[in-house]
This record gives sequence, C-alpha cells and structure tokens, in this order.
Amino acid sequence: MSSEGNFWDSAVASGEEAKKVDEPTIPDYLPREPQEIRRKVVSLFTCLMIAVPILLVSLPFALASFGVIGQDECWDSLKSSNEFTSTLESEENQTLHCVGGDFSEESVYSYRGNHVSVSHSFGFDELLRWETLGDGGVIGYAYFEGYYDYEEEDIQWDAYGHCEWMGGGPAELWYCASSEGMVSIIGYEYTNSYCEYQAMNWYCTDSFGQNSNFSDTSNETRAGPEVLDKWVYSCIAVSLKSPFDDNTTIEQVADIETKVILPEWCYETPVFSENTTFNQILPFNGDAVYLYANGEKQYGSIDLMQYSEASFRYQMISLHTYNSDGTLTEVSKDAQNGLGIIGMLFFTFFYLVAGFSLYVLSTGKHHIEHLGTENTLLISKSWRNKPKTLKSKISLDSSSLLETYTVTSSSTDSDGHTTTSTSQHHQITHAHRATDQLPNGFSTDELLKLTGLQLSADSY
Repeated sequence: MSSEGNFWDSAVASGEEAKKVDEPTIPDYLPREPQEIRRKVVSLFTCLMIAVPILLVSLPFALASFGVIGQDECWDSLKSSNEFTSTLESEENQTLHCVGGDFSEESVYSYRGNHVSVSHSFGFDELLRWETLGDGGVIGYAYFEGYYDYEEEDIQWDAYGHCEWMGGGPAELWYCASSEGMVSIIGYEYTNSYCEYQAMNWYCTDSFGQNSNFSDTSNETRAGPEVLDKWVYSCIAVSLKSPFDDNTTIEQVADIETKVILPEWCYETPVFSENTTFNQILPFNGDAVYLYANGEKQYGSIDLMQYSEASFRYQMISLHTYNSDGTLTEVSKDAQNGLGIIGMLFFTFFYLVAGFSLYVLSTGKHHIEHLGTENTLLISKSWRNKPKTLKSKISLDSSSLLETYTVTSSSTDSDGHTTTSTSQHHQITHAHRATDQLPNGFSTDELLKLTGLQLSADSY
C-alpha cells in the first residue's frame, strides 16, 4: 500500500472553517493623464461688432478735433449780426455769421383762446401756446395723439382744425385740413366719412361707414371725453436773450434755458375755446427767441425762432464769425483750435480706454481642466494672458452625467416682427447633490471626451 496518503488525509475536520478567498475589486475611477480645454469668453467677431459702430460714430468727430476734417467755410448763407440782435451795431462793428434754416414768407394766424394756430406757406401747420418767464419762456406745441379702440368697438378717431362736407357726387365725404389757413395753401389733405365739431376741433372717423345723413352732425357727440382727452403738449424752454448782444454770452443763454421751470399747463390736457377773453397776441409778441445753445462765445451754434406779423423764421446760426468770402475769421479759428485741443485730449483718452477694454475682452478665456490623478474638474478664467483664476471645483462620481439643454429667447421690434433665437448650454448632474453649470462655448463632444462621462438621457 502506497505511503503517499489518500483523499481523507487532506480533508478538513467538520469543526474547522474554510478560508475565504478575496476576489479583486475594480476601482470606480482609473487615473489618467490631465487634460484641459479652453474657449474665448468673447469671440473676435463679437469684439469686431462692438468696435465698428463705436468707430463709425466717433471717427468724424475725432477727425474734426484733430483738424483732418472741419467746417472752415460757411455751409449756407452769410448774415449780419444786426439780424439777430436788438442793439444795432455800426457797419464796422458788425460780424458775419453762417445761417441755415427755414423761412416762411407767408404765415396765417388764427386764435383759439390762449392757443395760436399758425399755417406756414411751406405746407406746415402748428397749434401752440406760449408763456414768458423772466428772461426765458416756454412754448408748448399741442397735438392730438390719435384714438384707437380696436378691441371693443373697432373705432379710430382723428382730429383736424377745419372740415367741410362735400356731397352731391358719388363720394359724399368730409374734406379736412389741419387748419382753415392750410386750405388756401395746399388744399384739403384728408377725407373722412364722418366728422363732428366739438371744443374748437373736428373729430373724424371712417368707422361708421359712409352715409349721406352724416352731412349734418351739428348735434352729434359720438367722440366722448376719452377721445377729446387725447390732446397733449410738447413743451420746450427758450431764452429771450440773444448771445449776439454785447452784454449776453452763450453760457448765459444756456443757463436761462436750463433754469426755466415748465408751467403746470405743459402737463395738462389742452383746452380750446373761442377767443373772447384772450388778446390776439403773436407768440412772444412777435420777437425772436433763442434755443438749443451750444458751444462757447466765439465758436458754437444756436437756433433762432420768430413768429412775426406775416412771416415765420427758424434759423440755425453759427456763433463763430466769417469773412466776406465765407472763410473763418482768425478769432474763430483760434477758438476752434482751443476746442480742438480739448477734443484731441478727449478722443485720445476715449480711444485708449476703448482699445484697452476691447483688448481685455478679446483675451478672456474659459478653462475646464480634468486633474487626471483624481476625478475632478477645475473651472477657471483668465484675462490678458495672465495666470488663470479658479472659479469652481466639480468632483465627479459614478452617478455624474453630462446634460445638454437649450434656451429659447424671442424679441419683438417696433414693427411687430418677432425674432426667435436658441442657444445650447451644458451642465453636470449628480444623483445626490446639486447640478453644476459649465461655461458656454464648448461643444458636447469635447466635454464628453474631457470628462469621460455619459450623456444624460434628459438632454435636449
């Protein structure tokens, strides 16, 4: 019999436990090489779209400040300073100024209580109220905003100063103009099927259809208070002082305008009435007033407005003086050069700041880095090619997933056209903690490759 033993020699007694064999474990994350991806915060195209409008708007002013371009010759007609001042100068003391603007050889005035209606020969009509306030004043232009009610009654009302019914033909309509004076100048500009007269104005609409019975609406008041209250004022401050007077500077004129406090009636609804208690006086007694003062004593501009007995003028006048040949005088050239130095300094500083800002924007970068040695993302940002700054740290685990989502935005312009745009974004979701947002500009493929994550089924 062999001495090598048998099966029972190696058998374990029932009272002894068998030794457990540990199976190898697979780690949740296997270290790998660090990786990093980066994208610009603002694209070069976006920087260009910012720079071009700034350059187009500012360049003409900058070139004028640097003397490359400029208004060295009168752009319109030369006028003597005696036309703009109450104190007439002798011929040797008069100065020539460049003047442009509108002039109406014939202006027709009518009065509605404390309002003046002015019909100009060039086909324009005004309804205004005015008031003198010390060395300044206020002129308020009254206008009808229009009444529209398309939701309930589908009705629209317009207001006119004069209307007449013309029947007997195939089109029996009301013919209207902004004022009676405008009829003799350009005729009837508007037609309506229905008009009625209330509170010194004609209120008209086509919303009631065409009917010959509309020829007499003397007892009608279909235009209610909600329509009559659509009149408003547009008020502007003026100066009674002229910068061409010896004792008045352009700075003083501008100060007068600034200190004018608009009266309460500028914020109220205009009320029109028969001119029975108000004197028929031209705006500012027919004298010229000045507005929009701009510049310094020897260089700049101001506007002049005057409602005289039979005419109207609105002119833009240069403060700088000219020679008889239309070139700037030496005094104004020196003043222009002084302003030019200020302009040069301003635009030099402006372009330095704007250029540096665009440079900073163009160098901005988003960084996403995977550490490799551990399953962690570092989100950083850098500017001007300097070392990046850590913004956040995202730890990944077995439940982490990359998720994409889109954001839709819409905008509507003044014409009612709606534009819709969509943008894609990324985030990382986790089973037991909050979602982490990722910077924009990265593609889904490069994020999947960098993070080693799976794409979430909830992505859209």
